Amino acid sequence: MLKKQWLITGIKILLFVSLLTPLMVDLKDFIFPFVVPKVLFFRSVILVTFLAYLLLIWQDRKYLPSKNAVFLATTAFIFIAFLSSVLGVDWHNSFWGNFERMEGYLTLLCLYLYMVLLAIFFKEKKDWLWFLNGFLIVGILVIFVGLLQRLAPADDPFLSIGGSGRVYGTLGNFIYFGHFSLFVIWLSALLYQWSDFKHKIWVYLPAGLFGLYGMFLAGSRGPFVGLFISLIFFGVGLVVISKNRKIKIGGAIVGVLMAVILGLAVFTNTSLFNGIPAIKGLREIATFEGTANTRLMAWKIAWQGFLDRPVLGWGWFNYYPVFNLYYNPQFLEHGWGETWFDHAHNQYFDLLATTGALGLISYLLIFILIFYYLYRLAKKDSLNKYLALIFGALIISHLVNNFFVFEDASSYMLNFTMLAFVVYLWTCDSSKNVLNDKTKQAVQQNNEIGRKIYEKTALILVWPIFLVSVYLLYYGNYKAYQANTGALKAVLAFYEDPIKTGSLLKEMANFNSPHQRDIANSFGEEINKITPVVETSPQYSEYLKLLQIGVDILEPNLAKTNLDARHMLVLSQLYKYQYFGGDETVLDKMDKLFVDLVKISPNRQQVYYYWSEYFLLKGDYDNAIAKVQKTLADDDKLWNGYWMLAKIEGSRGNWAKSKEYLDKALERHMGISSENQFFVDTINQQSKNILSTSSIQIN
Repeated sequence: MLKKQWLITGIKILLFVSLLTPLMVDLKDFIFPFVVPKVLFFRSVILVTFLAYLLLIWQDRKYLPSKNAVFLATTAFIFIAFLSSVLGVDWHNSFWGNFERMEGYLTLLCLYLYMVLLAIFFKEKKDWLWFLNGFLIVGILVIFVGLLQRLAPADDPFLSIGGSGRVYGTLGNFIYFGHFSLFVIWLSALLYQWSDFKHKIWVYLPAGLFGLYGMFLAGSRGPFVGLFISLIFFGVGLVVISKNRKIKIGGAIVGVLMAVILGLAVFTNTSLFNGIPAIKGLREIATFEGTANTRLMAWKIAWQGFLDRPVLGWGWFNYYPVFNLYYNPQFLEHGWGETWFDHAHNQYFDLLATTGALGLISYLLIFILIFYYLYRLAKKDSLNKYLALIFGALIISHLVNNFFVFEDASSYMLNFTMLAFVVYLWTCDSSKNVLNDKTKQAVQQNNEIGRKIYEKTALILVWPIFLVSVYLLYYGNYKAYQANTGALKAVLAFYEDPIKTGSLLKEMANFNSPHQRDIANSFGEEINKITPVVETSPQYSEYLKLLQIGVDILEPNLAKTNLDARHMLVLSQLYKYQYFGGDETVLDKMDKLFVDLVKISPNRQQVYYYWSEYFLLKGDYDNAIAKVQKTLADDDKLWNGYWMLAKIEGSRGNWAKSKEYLDKALERHMGISSENQFFVDTINQQSKNILSTSSIQIN
């Protein structure tokens, strides 16, 4: 058995190593290179740290977690998220997540363990100063990478960005980068207030200003709203807690100035902010224009999902089926990219839909307790009021930003770091409470009884938990790593020669990992993207085999869940191409598929567009037209449905009607691609011929 001190030292080192998580990027080896390496690295480090911790517990139970209100509230939230995962509509997706987000319950569990370990082993101010300064350095490095991206030319990008006005550093998303930069600002202020060394202003002021620069590099609205509102909170706080008249006046000026700027940016159309895209874009919050409109619709969908399953929701990370079921056809007005959401783009609505009222209440309770404690801290003259105020502003900025986005791996790490820091402050504060001897003796007796039960229970559970942790480390991380890197190699080989490497996709799709379903769906999409091969091509038979591989991959995969509308649509297209290859048996499969699709996404245009194609294969023009007209009844502002009707009417020789629908599509700003130009020209020419014929007959 390892010596106790070695274990303690190793645990602390590994916790510092986990700080490198936001810097983990690998463009060469991973699908979703800004997400997967981070989460696999973080989970691996924390699970190894936790294994070392369990060995320590076996030797000395004094390292069991201490209980306080924030710790217990966080534990309750983690437990409720677990219940929602088990009792939700898709436990597999809830627990493992997918490669694009890596937000399954396993990641949440590792974040919780990270918080617990920080609270247990960092019990002194010097520990936290080292750790938070380390976090600040990482934040500065992330922003510095963003600066390099901003300076990189378009023909020589840095980490996939060059010649762009907006950057995302190592985080892979503009708003994530903006949020991280916002954190750097307030962390710099907190460390300035809490540190004791001379000339600290020359360290933390530049760091905070660099964080502000990072926010401008990101160009995202949410972090700026978070900054303005947190500064208003900070200014009001200075007025309330300070006894210095100059500080009170300064706080009032800051609060009023930030409120005026925010009000002007949101509620007026002033030209003052034209040169600052992120602040200018705040106007969309009040008008619900642009992406703000899609976010509002996504929030409404989350609310409808909550009403369906109000207690524990649809399951952790299961917003996707809610979005499909209550999809609003107006999403397509903003482009195809806005028709697939796996989050409500609002952390609170996200939690409401996926974990229900219990999940959201337990989450908010954590922050209510934090502010209760900070209020208590600010009232004590013996403790630092300004530390409490700055920390409160940091939390406010995080909570406000989350009104416009969902948590990601890096922001979750920030969040749980702050929770651990609050646990530390609360524990320090509680240890200074003075009790009279009689009360102290009674408390100690009660605590001793509870402590013995706590320790015996922990001793019984240590080795079962150890084995489960080893399994999660192997299957959840190592196998996920193998699957992701293997899938990328298979896809790259497929890009080089799709016809000859289809079998490699099938082999990799059957690789046993937590993300087997995710990989199979991705491969099905890749096969569907292949340009159909004409029957006269020497590769035609190989192409048909490739289609069958796609079907063989997707059919058993989709049988595991009946909630994946996107890949059911992909499968319908593969069936269509098989029909063109002479396999008429797929029509029955397509019919059943669309009957199922309309149940899980009854208002999605893609379902009806593809369903219309199915009826065309059967020669049933009336039903084909009826399916498309259903989409126009839902939203007639879109050109897509009219264009489909134009092609359908043209295909049965009704050129006058076809021209009528084409004109309606063009009135709705249909762009004419090179692929569609032939059909447009044909419709125009045929309608002219009809007019000429009619004119001759009249004459």
